[in-house]
Amino acid sequence: MPYTVNGIGTWYYGKDQRLTVHGTCSQCGRDGELTSYDTTNYFVFIFIPIIPLGRFRIIEECPVCQKHRRIKLAEWERLKDEAIDTMEEEQSHDPKAHAAAALHIALSFQDKGILESLGRDLAAQQTDDADIQSLLGAVEAYFGNDDRAIEAYQNSLRAKEDPEIAEYLGVTLIREQRPEEAEKMFQHLLEPGDPQKLGHIVLLAEAYQAQGNHDRACELLEQCEELVPELASDKQFQKLRKQAEKHRGTARPLVSKNLKGASRKPYSEGDAGGALARWIFPILALIGLAAYLFAAWNTGANREVFVVNGTRQPYTALIGGREVQLPARSYVRHKIPEGILAVSIANKPHAVEEQVTIQTGFFSRPFVRRTFIINPDHMGIVEWEKAWYAADGNAPEGEWEIYTGKTLHEFEKVNYIFENFPNQLKLEGDKPKSRTRVGLFDKSSMGEQQLAVMLSTSLEPDDMHAYAKAWAEDEPDNELAVGLWAMQAGNEEFLTWIQPRLDQVPVGITLHRMYQSLSEESRPEHDLRAEYEARLDKNPNEPALQYLLGRVTTDRARELELYRAAASSTPPLPHAANALAFDHLVMGEFQEAAPFARQAVELVPDSITFDMNYYDVMLASGNAQEAIQHSRDRRGATRDFVMVQREVDLLLSSANLNTVEAELNQMAMQLGSDSAELANAMRKSWLASLAYARGDLPAYVQQAEALDGNTTSFSTAFASRDFAKAAELLTLAEEDDGERALPWRHLALFAALYNAGDLSAAGEELQKAISMLGAGDADERLLAEAFGPEGVSDPEVLTHVAIRPGEKRVYMAALGVRFPADKEQYWTLGRKLNFERTMPYYFLHELMR
Repeated sequence: MPYTVNGIGTWYYGKDQRLTVHGTCSQCGRDGELTSYDTTNYFVFIFIPIIPLGRFRIIEECPVCQKHRRIKLAEWERLKDEAIDTMEEEQSHDPKAHAAAALHIALSFQDKGILESLGRDLAAQQTDDADIQSLLGAVEAYFGNDDRAIEAYQNSLRAKEDPEIAEYLGVTLIREQRPEEAEKMFQHLLEPGDPQKLGHIVLLAEAYQAQGNHDRACELLEQCEELVPELASDKQFQKLRKQAEKHRGTARPLVSKNLKGASRKPYSEGDAGGALARWIFPILALIGLAAYLFAAWNTGANREVFVVNGTRQPYTALIGGREVQLPARSYVRHKIPEGILAVSIANKPHAVEEQVTIQTGFFSRPFVRRTFIINPDHMGIVEWEKAWYAADGNAPEGEWEIYTGKTLHEFEKVNYIFENFPNQLKLEGDKPKSRTRVGLFDKSSMGEQQLAVMLSTSLEPDDMHAYAKAWAEDEPDNELAVGLWAMQAGNEEFLTWIQPRLDQVPVGITLHRMYQSLSEESRPEHDLRAEYEARLDKNPNEPALQYLLGRVTTDRARELELYRAAASSTPPLPHAANALAFDHLVMGEFQEAAPFARQAVELVPDSITFDMNYYDVMLASGNAQEAIQHSRDRRGATRDFVMVQREVDLLLSSANLNTVEAELNQMAMQLGSDSAELANAMRKSWLASLAYARGDLPAYVQQAEALDGNTTSFSTAFASRDFAKAAELLTLAEEDDGERALPWRHLALFAALYNAGDLSAAGEELQKAISMLGAGDADERLLAEAFGPEGVSDPEVLTHVAIRPGEKRVYMAALGVRFPADKEQYWTLGRKLNFERTMPYYFLHELMR
């Protein structure tokens, strides 16, 4: 639909092949004369046509709301030609089908020429065919050829009596001011039947009034009221009847609005508007061009952009060689000339200069409503929103999207730029109206873990990749940021990125930890121990290097010695204290682990790694409430769903489950203020987990499958002891659904199937687990070798693998099955580590008791 702003924009000129029909607008629902025509869409300036933008067929333009459908005229003509060609190929051998197709094409494409040159002649050969003649009558009436329509309807009725066709004929006769003949067509309506069709009788009465025959009009209206007594209370009907009674006995003609609306305007081949519009442009071209050139130049030379800082620190950006001071997590307005601009951050290590193009089309520049947002750090999260306003309060649901990871973001037709929506909007009419805005998403409104989850599920892969990299570069000590970047990048890209950062001073422990982990997985031939021995030799008193060497040494005594040295340094190294806590934890020495775990979280109260270790230690050592309180203190007032889920896990594995359900309901209510739908879904998931924690496995299976649309999953099949089904579902999830492959799941199946006597299936699951473990770190490769066909049981070594308790408990259980002679040593540790009442707690408890 064309639009103008202060007379500038686009508009239609010329109305060729115009056809007007009475109907109901599909957009606003009002009755009126709907007009279809060929026209030219022009770019207009002060409503003066300047540049033709294309020829269109306008279809059923409403006189009230002006809305319509349109199609390019060339496409309209092409479709019409194709329809005619298809008709000639497929229906020419069947006279009736040929005639019907021609009439339908004339009607569908509003082409009177097809009716006159083809459809009418073909139909004339079928005068004894009621269907063809009724269709011809409808098409003739559509084009306002009422005389021909009457003839066709009469032919149809002669061939076959049809009350509905008689009604069509009657309405057409009324338009031709022949009510006496029309009345004959409506006789069946004056009998008890469909009261909805009494409208024809009312129209007939109005036709008699238009001739001044008010007596007959009164008689017809009286008959209507006798047939439908309810009309006695119909205001519109009674108004018409009073009018007829008032003029009874007179011959004064009264033409109603209904009769006017039922009339047809003549079919028009064209008008002078299109030709006149084509002459205006040459006359005004030079004047318009001069004015336009100045406006376009001025707009392009002073393009307003918004420069965003998405980091925690202020910095100076360089935009096209100009310095822009950016406050932390904020924005500034800036004017620049359009073109290709260099963008960088001053004095930032590893910063790369990028180029962006700020460009609008020269010919459309003064009319473009485009918003440019430059984000040099790639970390600004820009949110776009659409809100609706409605007078009755029943506004449609709004929309929300986020964008990040790019240097430049562009948006079209934004109403509020870095502004909030107004609380109210002045509306004209009763239709809802929408408004859009862009602004900075407030990262502080949620925890970092939840933010990472939200971004991972909302962004395109390339944007997520760029954001993760920017976050890791900006906060290299943030383990979540670095870990997220490692996941997004893949091992080789990440290791290439991290290599030049390993020699920075002070030592970046987070970077080194991730480097070591990924090197063990993707470069097993590289001697990490030798590398870190060399690093420590250069700086033997550096606690960070002592700790990092301890992580990669294969000598456990040496490992613990290095950890203790780093933990007792001044100040103590938190990572070393956490490592000692973890070492005791995975060996089942929970009381010994507790002081080290507490020390780590006291030294660094916002570490995800330390928190996870601390929660496990506190749960295993009987201090679950301490861990729950710590989690709530860490979360504070934020509704971080990830942290809330960890609190739930702690509650479900604590000793007393009698009061847990009430706590879960309360937590769900607190989350509901952010998202009631999400909170309700999480509550149902929690209650399913609670059923498992209580040992009510049938209830767990029922509730968990209900969450997945009554679909069985690996977890529910395993809990139901249908291990063959669990194996099948796990394979499907990993191969078809792309679910992350976890070796412990296959080892749990191995132990279960082996214990059930299905040795063949158990062997298949064991081979899958061995393959996955073989691609892991040093400890996982050690397990892969032990589980292999030539594997040797060495409890002293295998019980010391540094793997989190939730997985290690399964490895110990599987080792006991693989090496029955040493199972008591493996299962003793496995029983200790089986402290969290999550899948497959009950299976392991039963197996290893």
